[in-house]
Amino acid sequence: MSELAFIRSALNAATELVQTKYADRSQLHYDEKEAADILTRADLDVQHLVEELLRAAYPNEVIVAEEEGRDQVPAGAHDRCWIIDPIDGTYNFARDLFPTFGISLACAEAGLPLAGGIALPGLSQLYLAERGQGATCNDKPICISAANQLSRALVGIDYSKPSKRDMVMAPNATLAQHAGQIRAPGCAVIGLCSVATGHYEAHFDAGLEPWDIAAGALIVTEAGGRVSRADGFELNLLDGRQGLLASNGHLHDELLRLLNG
Repeated sequence: MSELAFIRSALNAATELVQTKYADRSQLHYDEKEAADILTRADLDVQHLVEELLRAAYPNEVIVAEEEGRDQVPAGAHDRCWIIDPIDGTYNFARDLFPTFGISLACAEAGLPLAGGIALPGLSQLYLAERGQGATCNDKPICISAANQLSRALVGIDYSKPSKRDMVMAPNATLAQHAGQIRAPGCAVIGLCSVATGHYEAHFDAGLEPWDIAAGALIVTEAGGRVSRADGFELNLLDGRQGLLASNGHLHDELLRLLNG
């Protein structure tokens, strides 16, 4: 089974589990990792499910994931690893505010995504991408926006969790002064998929971790967009840096100048 075929199968299984959990959120049993940053039983159950599937299909490969200590990059991860975000947008999921949460799974080599997928169970969408092969949503090709004027662009931002908020406030304010419209979905994979489909022209968050962006970064680039760190450095998922600027490419340099001016 190819990496992409495995990702499709694993995300379909995880989607079924998340939909079951979402239907009865009275059983979520969530804890706060820190103020306003929560972990639910559903996060753990989804991560366990995907890990079990990975161990069966790829028993000797390294796993990096958000929960249960998997967030520490182990030896061998820089060669090849699988990166899991069991539920991105957990706060949205737990609060039933919007159907804006997702599951992210990617295979990376040398810190760069090779294949990746994002399931958005609340929107019945499955995004898939493989390096050099384009990106799809529900098996239909997707493409970034052609817009090239920031004053008419829709830009997604995020305010991150409280412990990281100081690093996002100033750049968010800068973008808000120049972009035509601003949205804050509270879910990185929603923002990145929105860039890939052309619904957003860009998405920025200074505090993102590898599991937040591994699949989404590949989906954006394979849809014709561009990704980098906020300072313009080339993205490597395991370089220890945080944050991401994703765009349709046409506005990327202008956005970098604003963020670093």
